[in-house]
Amino acid sequence: MALITPIQPVETSKPAVEAVCKLVVFTFGEGGDYANSRIELLDEDGLIVAQHQVSFTKAELDGWGSDDDFVLDLALTKLGIAH
Repeated sequence: MALITPIQPVETSKPAVEAVCKLVVFTFGEGGDYANSRIELLDEDGLIVAQHQVSFTKAELDGWGSDDDFVLDLALTKLGIAH
């Protein structure tokens, strides 16, 4: 037997929030052939409003070099988020 409960929308005090993006975790797969990251979107109070997982291939990371903005821009592009 399944219990089905309707969900009622809740009014919020903030109709929209402006989020900043923070790259929190970046881990490389075996041999550096891929990498995974977790992106957290935070509101102005530092509260998490969304989390996303992003994966990268070795070919995508080849242009990384020493500029960390490269990988952040790549992650945001993959998520479809303009910044």
